[in-house]
Amino acid sequence: MSPFVKSTHDELQTTALSKGGGLVVSRIGKIAACLIVVMVAIQFSIVVMRSVFDVNFIWVQEFVLGLHGLSFMLIAPWTLMQMRHVRIDVFSERFSKSAQSRVNLFGFFFLLVPMMVAILASSFGYVIEAWSILEGSTELSGLPGKFLLKTVIPIFAVLMVLAAVVFIWPGHKPTEPKQERDGV
Repeated sequence: MSPFVKSTHDELQTTALSKGGGLVVSRIGKIAACLIVVMVAIQFSIVVMRSVFDVNFIWVQEFVLGLHGLSFMLIAPWTLMQMRHVRIDVFSERFSKSAQSRVNLFGFFFLLVPMMVAILASSFGYVIEAWSILEGSTELSGLPGKFLLKTVIPIFAVLMVLAAVVFIWPGHKPTEPKQERDGV
């Protein structure tokens, strides 16, 4: 059950929005998490190619940069939905669960949602322009298809809002973050 909604019922029915939205965000996040392994492997090969063979390909470096941006934008909503996002616990660890819930609601509605709406609104022209010219790399030997990566910006904003809605929706059960052991 969502930590924001109290109910006399033991279990609330999960709605289609909560269930479907959570599934979409989770699947996209898990697939994108696999991109990190690919990104590290490619970056390792870049280092080997440059150090051992004195070979460098701009398009491979741009590919790694694109994977980094793609993985961040597609994993962030999933981590938010699971309450594994970066936050400042210096203050919130002292708060009661109720106060933590109010802080989260405030953050979602007055910080996250307005920022995502601004990103969504400002990125449309940017993405449309990139598609209209089928924007590629500014480097001569760079990757084509930069417009595809730019398309992920508004998708990121929509997924972040969807993750926030799923998180506060009745019936959502976030996974509690694992506690780290002292000295490890």
